[in-house]
Amino acid sequence: MASPHSKDRGASAVLALDEYEDRDPGRINQHLQLLWEDVVAEPDGVRSPDVTWRGSARLFRLSRDLVYAFLSCFLGPPIAVVLGGGFAVIAFAYIWCVAPVLRACRVTLGALNALVRAVTHATLAPVTEALGYVLANIRVRVQTAEAGRRAPSATSQPLLGA
Repeated sequence: MASPHSKDRGASAVLALDEYEDRDPGRINQHLQLLWEDVVAEPDGVRSPDVTWRGSARLFRLSRDLVYAFLSCFLGPPIAVVLGGGFAVIAFAYIWCVAPVLRACRVTLGALNALVRAVTHATLAPVTEALGYVLANIRVRVQTAEAGRRAPSATSQPLLGA
């Protein structure tokens, strides 16, 4: 399972770029870090002997590759059939059920939208416009008072700052 992006050392890690097939072009599983250096790391001050570190790394890669190959060979095809069938059912349901219902809703709601706009424009628009004219002339008087006395000067300002 070596790739040109691999940090694994050894002859198996050397592949020509033209032999490498990118099997994750959409970077769906980029979050999976399956290299020895990404999984096991010894901090400074705590180190195993080099022979143990290198041997463990080789055993890690060997077991990872063998178990993955075994699982992908024996479980990959049946899982592919189940996933393919599942996505076929989803596609069928969307194409033959969901999309037509959504389209019918859009057509129906489009007609309803036109009706509601016409009724609103004919009934509520004149009422709100008239209320706007009435309320536009409201003035608020601001007075300041000191210890119960009224100030001699008061200002009158429109409510909406007009």
